[in-house]
Amino acid sequence: TNKAPTASVRALNHINTNDPIVAAFDGTISSGFDSSRGNWIHIQSIVNGQNVQTRYFHLRDSTSSLNGSTIKAGQRIGIMGTTGSSTGIHLHFETRNGTGSSPTAVDPMTNLFSGW
Repeated sequence: TNKAPTASVRALNHINTNDPIVAAFDGTISSGFDSSRGNWIHIQSIVNGQNVQTRYFHLRDSTSSLNGSTIKAGQRIGIMGTTGSSTGIHLHFETRNGTGSSPTAVDPMTNLFSGW
């Protein structure tokens, strides 16, 4: 069964393993791997004066070489995959307000398209 997305999580499902993932905003990358999220990237950004963190999980390839890099919006950061606790190719995407490991979850559909 499909789980309804929470306020902070949207999943983009697709069958093409070569779909590129691009950064939503300019920012600084934290990246790594764990058994649940698989290959992951967090991008810390300033958007309209607010601290915003975008999170991308289950990427196909290792992201550790990007750790600490700066990135521009629209720049490729990975390829959609199914790493970690994933049952199919998809992008797990989150947006959050704040910094650190526990910023406040916000709905990406509302904030990305409303100008934040």
